[in-house]
Amino acid sequence: SEEEEEEDIEAQIEASLPRTDISKKIKKDMITRLNDDKNWKSRKAAMDEIKEILDDVPGRIETNIDNSFWAAWRGRMKDKNKNLIIQALKLLVLFSEKCGPGIKKYAKDVTPALLPVVGDTKKMVAEFAKQTVSNWVDLVGIVATFKFFAAALEEEPKTRVSIMPILLTGLEKFQESKKDDEKELDWSVMAKPAMLCMLDRSSPVKKGAEKLAEYLVESVGMKTIKRAWKDFKPADQNTFKAVFAKFAKEEPKKKNEKEKPV
Repeated sequence: SEEEEEEDIEAQIEASLPRTDISKKIKKDMITRLNDDKNWKSRKAAMDEIKEILDDVPGRIETNIDNSFWAAWRGRMKDKNKNLIIQALKLLVLFSEKCGPGIKKYAKDVTPALLPVVGDTKKMVAEFAKQTVSNWVDLVGIVATFKFFAAALEEEPKTRVSIMPILLTGLEKFQESKKDDEKELDWSVMAKPAMLCMLDRSSPVKKGAEKLAEYLVESVGMKTIKRAWKDFKPADQNTFKAVFAKFAKEEPKKKNEKEKPV
């Protein structure tokens, strides 16, 4: 298709771009200061210096950033100083711009720490994190982030109302542009999170959970779904049954199987 041809051309252009190796410029001393929990000025200065390194590169950078940096960055997602959380989010945006789609390599390092920030008590932080998550999923894709969305929906109730629409948009794009050889999503990880969302107080979260229910029925079937709800209370199970019944197809009857009398 034309769309696939365009994607191939974009990938070829991306692969041909010159890249600068900045890995040795991010010194151990910077990482140590980025981890300095006792001095917020030290953490801020380290991020300022890393930003300067990135700003000095006119084009793309190599995706060979040491794990010690990402470990320190994850720590900043829980920083007591809310301004530093925003600074760290901006640093991620800058890394994304400089790495391009190749930053997908760090999806497992970034996504689990990034998603909970959307539920931050400070509105300014939560809103900035929400936009960052949306851009992040656009760049790295739903395949690389799906299981982390499942974990956040299950373990971080405060994030649900914000990340649910981002997840659904990502899934829609995935379905529309999915290639035959593309990796499938492991929907089994989403069964329990979707059910918990059905019990959420928020109307948009419940509505989003219904869409997840439709995907689940299509992907894993009712047997897997029923196994996932067995640990819930009977009243909750009734809620799930009512939702999944909208999408579940009747099991085909076996040959010679008679209708049971009502």
